[in-house]
Amino acid sequence: MNNYLENDNTLESNFRSIYLFGRNVATYKFAFAKTLLVLGESNKSFVSLEELSPIFARYMLEHIGNGKRQITSQSSKFISALDLFHQNQITWEQLLEVTEKLGFNNVIDAFHNIPNGGLDKRFYEKSIQGKTIGITLTDSVYLLNESSQKKIY
Repeated sequence: MNNYLENDNTLESNFRSIYLFGRNVATYKFAFAKTLLVLGESNKSFVSLEELSPIFARYMLEHIGNGKRQITSQSSKFISALDLFHQNQITWEQLLEVTEKLGFNNVIDAFHNIPNGGLDKRFYEKSIQGKTIGITLTDSVYLLNESSQKKIY
């Protein structure tokens, strides 16, 4: 793993290393990575959890709908809510409420973590504007979206 980024410390390799080596072992990192790429196509810098929720929930539903689950805990209220929505037992609005409250608990702080520490390049920073919690996208996520390799993510 150490040689991977030593030999190629580009934005693309940093982002790819999250997929390959990320310490966030849950399904969340895959859906959150896709969410960041979508957000990188916008001109917004600060994105609230409320704004993140529909994009992230959609990618989580897509990911677990394909039977791709990676979760290390015995249970997850967020994953359970996704299952309930998939079974038409809760509404989209209810799912978004759960997503905003619980969906980001494990991913925002852990996303940049790989074995032996964090990444050199950050794609966002956790932030607060007024009383609103969210993330502030860095230039790295916008530059990544301009990459010719974006299609492989």
